[in-house]
Parts: sequence; structure tokens; C-alpha cells
Amino acid sequence: MKNRPGYMVVELNHSGIPDKDLAPEEFSPLQEQVLAGLDAHIQEKVRRGCPIAVVDLESSERVCEFNIGNVKPSQLDLEMLARNLLPKIQEFYADPKNVQKFEEWKKKHNKKK
Repeated sequence: MKNRPGYMVVELNHSGIPDKDLAPEEFSPLQEQVLAGLDAHIQEKVRRGCPIAVVDLESSERVCEFNIGNVKPSQLDLEMLARNLLPKIQEFYADPKNVQKFEEWKKKHNKKK
């Protein structure tokens, strides 16, 4: 942000949504205030619909988020996640004790509904 050193702008992943399909959200007064303090090229991205987070580097807290509904991983991101998770899932279900614990958890969970 121009007037606020110690803030960082993070562009979030929207590779699963083509640029032409991005749609900006309606901004709150706080978002408009934060947006006004951002550089012009960042403002243009936000107004186009790019998902952006503004983070206070001192506290690590998010100050503001824009267009979070446009955060979407690409197919490649999803496939990489699946490739990393699958062996762990298979390992979990290979142990009968884990399967039994999971079945018990499901019964408890379904009773609460």
C-alpha cells in the first residue's frame, strides 16, 4: 500500500478461472478504503476480479480480501494434490484399525444429524 509500509499485497490463485471469466465482487466500505490505498495496477486487477489479500506484515493478519470467490485451483493443482494425498489415504485404509475407527466415527456423526 502506498501510505502503509509493512503491508503486503498477495495475488491468490485463480488459474482455474480464465481472466475473461473473472467477476469482481461488490466491495464494502472497508474494502474501498483499503483499495484506494493500493497502487493503480493492483487496483485495476482487483476491479477486474482478481483475488487479492492485503496482509499486515507486523501482525501477519489479513487486513482485507478482495474477490475471494474467484480463488480456484487449476486442474494441474488439483491433480498434484490428489497425487500427494492418495498414497496417504491408501496407507490409512490399509490398517483395519483405522477403518474400524472411521466406521465408528461415521456412526456417531450420522446419529448427530
